[in-house]
Amino acid sequence: MNLNAPAAADAHPRQRGEIDALRPAGAATSRLSVLIGKAMAGGLCTGFASLGVAATTPAPDFSPPPVSVFQVYRAIDSRLLGGPFGDAGTRLGNTNVGSVGGVLAYLHTEVVPAFASGSGERRRNGIDAIAVFEVRVLNTRRARRSAAPGDAGGTALFGPFMSFDRGAATQPDGRDQLLRYGAYVGVQDQRHSARHAYAADWYSFVGRCPLSPFGLGEGGGRDKPTPCPTAPSLEGICDQATGAPDGSPLCQYTFTYLGYLRLDDLVGITSADKPLCRTGTTPRPCADYADFRGSGHTEYDTGPADGMGCAAGQAPETGLAFWLGRCDPLRNRAREQALMNWTSLVR
Repeated sequence: MNLNAPAAADAHPRQRGEIDALRPAGAATSRLSVLIGKAMAGGLCTGFASLGVAATTPAPDFSPPPVSVFQVYRAIDSRLLGGPFGDAGTRLGNTNVGSVGGVLAYLHTEVVPAFASGSGERRRNGIDAIAVFEVRVLNTRRARRSAAPGDAGGTALFGPFMSFDRGAATQPDGRDQLLRYGAYVGVQDQRHSARHAYAADWYSFVGRCPLSPFGLGEGGGRDKPTPCPTAPSLEGICDQATGAPDGSPLCQYTFTYLGYLRLDDLVGITSADKPLCRTGTTPRPCADYADFRGSGHTEYDTGPADGMGCAAGQAPETGLAFWLGRCDPLRNRAREQALMNWTSLVR
């Protein structure tokens, strides 16, 4: 299959909330066609036929949708954002990232609970930051037509979700999907989870060499092997840091890395207004998560993993005020607003 050939575009249905670019409604049906349709519904076809008028259906609109522009959020170890592990965290290829509700739902259920973090000085997977990206998406018509009903508000802007682990696609049919759709953007609707009440979507961004895991590149940073040992390699993906995608199989998204915020700052661990650590008897802001834990605090706890359900009788929550109310849509929305309104991003 030629992954460099441009694909036809599909009509662009309406997308909710976070996507800024929406195409106006399709071409209106002519007044004559409407009148004919009403006449046919009323059993008057014979009368119109005698006038030599034929009922017509408007031609389908195959014009491409506009490029969709929105922000996504990636929970990550800040050492991958230009630190000792390189700058792989500033890129999106072969990763899963969330909407604002998606990344908070992931953190709330998989990273910050006591059963996930244990007693260590770092959170699960070393996550201590949220990286923010502006993305520009124009999937091929084939990828968009394959979207599951209900994904991201019932639209067909995205393809099927692709799960990644250490940068490698893990789904059993992953290779077939990659051959069929190229370097596309997929989506998974997580708004109906039994474990939280976030308005959550989870996205997948296919990049170069998607079936091989990240390894150590030149200089010790995390990167994909060169040459790629697996197929499809998806070599020749367009420059994803500038410009807009053109909707061809190897140019379905571009992005801008906007910076990151420290999770400790967002949740209040380093707050000077409400200091949580002490030197002797004197209150002081905690320096970081390790200092917070060393002072005997727990970020969030709701018992064992099987106590995470939102049904009646859920386990009581304890920990930082920021995280309380996982099953309350209003409190979740307040957390989403806090993240979206954060202005002091680190570059």
